Amino acid sequence: MLQAAHDAWLKFENFTEEQVERILLEISKVGIASPLAKLAAEETGYGTVEHKTLKNLFCAEDVYRTIRPMKTIPLAIEGAYKNTGGSKTDVSDTRVV
Repeated sequence: MLQAAHDAWLKFENFTEEQVERILLEISKVGIASPLAKLAAEETGYGTVEHKTLKNLFCAEDVYRTIRPMKTIPLAIEGAYKNTGGSKTDVSDTRVV
């Protein structure tokens, strides 16, 4: 699973801002909150579907509404450089928080 996540990141880091915005819009859709909550509860064995649904709704609606006006690509790149001590040549150890 870790390798699959790394491979996905390698593809994602080359996406255009429009592609990233489209992904964020899809993630923000409320209709996926409950199915994702059910999968997370089943996979981890932690929490309840109801609580995870509420968390997903918060992320889907409130967080997206807050970050929507921001430019996502420059923010991601700037964060990557900060995590590597300012080096613009090696962002391989960037962690998303």
